[in-house]
Amino acid sequence: MRKGIGLLAVLIGWMGSVTAQSDSVLHAEYPFLLTDSNRIEQVHALDGFYGKLNELNEGKRKQVRIVHIGDSHLQADYFSGELRRLLQLVFGNAGRGFVFPYRAAKTNGPADYKTGAYGKWDSKRVVFPDQDLPIGLGGITLSSSDTDALVYLRLSDEEALNYQFDKVTVFRQPGRQYFDLALGVDIPDIKQSNSMDGYRFHTVRSGENLGIIARNSHTTVSQIKDWNHLHSDLIRPGQKLIVGVVYRPVVQQDIDYNDIYCLPASDGPVAVACLLPSLSTSVYIRHLPANETQQSGIIYGISLENTRSNGILYHTLGVNGAQFSHYCKAAYFTEQVSELKPDLIIYSLGTNESFATELNETEFYGWMDSLVSTLAAKNPGAAILLCSQPDTYKRRRYKNPRNLMIQSTIKSYAENRYAAFWDLNTVMGGYGSMISWYHAGLTARDKVHFSASGYRLQGQLLFNALFEGYEAYRAAGHP
Repeated sequence: MRKGIGLLAVLIGWMGSVTAQSDSVLHAEYPFLLTDSNRIEQVHALDGFYGKLNELNEGKRKQVRIVHIGDSHLQADYFSGELRRLLQLVFGNAGRGFVFPYRAAKTNGPADYKTGAYGKWDSKRVVFPDQDLPIGLGGITLSSSDTDALVYLRLSDEEALNYQFDKVTVFRQPGRQYFDLALGVDIPDIKQSNSMDGYRFHTVRSGENLGIIARNSHTTVSQIKDWNHLHSDLIRPGQKLIVGVVYRPVVQQDIDYNDIYCLPASDGPVAVACLLPSLSTSVYIRHLPANETQQSGIIYGISLENTRSNGILYHTLGVNGAQFSHYCKAAYFTEQVSELKPDLIIYSLGTNESFATELNETEFYGWMDSLVSTLAAKNPGAAILLCSQPDTYKRRRYKNPRNLMIQSTIKSYAENRYAAFWDLNTVMGGYGSMISWYHAGLTARDKVHFSASGYRLQGQLLFNALFEGYEAYRAAGHP
């Protein structure tokens, strides 16, 4: 590793024109930023983390592992991805970290890798605790009883990202009733067809006619009449009608899979690590039924590492709509996060709580403490960094006054616990600053979410604050 790194090292740049910029440069471009506040409060709470960074820098440590937990601001990974990129530029790249087959769950994912799936998959997000399926570290769970089901992902082939991996850790539900899994890197070309699996039904409500029902069901009146053997357009309230066909995806048989590992479901831990014979940018996981007692498979996520390279391993765990309370209620979340062996846990939550009007300050403080304390107990060597939520607007037009309560509660909790705290809300300009970000083209139209450039700006700001703390740690004479 390189010795005696300074902040100027990041100005070399990576990924073409995308480079780190100092706070003064960012403020000159976006005058509404309060960059004088861009620092880590209670920064000495990060001394343990900074010490590990120093060991990594001196070649005395192979990895420093970061877990970043959040909501929709993280799921697409622009904010956390920028921070990952900049940290790995300085301290080395130990791999992509946590990834998930988001396409199989029918939701959005990061742009630096593509995912896909074959067969029929069910999914559940952490925000729906009353639904079936347990939740693990990714905040989203995939389940399938399809014996031919398969998920895959392929990392971007951009040379600048260099996210090749030779270690794959699969988080799956063990147990004799679950399918064995097979893992390989050569994604097969599978032809998939659809087989009829049943019908969709609709119960006629008062005032409805066949035209309305057909339009709402995305079909035609004649098709509904044909399915239900109707000879006229007359229908009655309470009548049950077939309004669509449900198809089950079926994959071709006798596929030539090039499996590298078999992962028996009854072999013990939830996390199974597989070392590949060479570096790869793609991986697939498929069901491999061993006997009739195996009925389904459950996948919680995947971690990708490059064991041939020292550096930062950065795991982003973000789910649209998530709150502190959702992660607290997730069956296996805290247990499986511990499998990542974090050296730093970053919390970027609070946005959804700022819209949950039934949640008061005491309850919010309690849920925050429950998650942070549980993870701290399971990961005693991990430093804690709490981030305030960004500013938001309500219904695109009005400032959201609950932002003030959420921000102050996170800040108060960090002070009481003596945890590190980064006040994003203040740094971006404070209460009502979302409108300035909107006019600068840094947000979505809803004035809750941000554009990719807006998220990357947040990542640069947090990197600058973290790196300033690290430089101060080194200047103080720490080894």
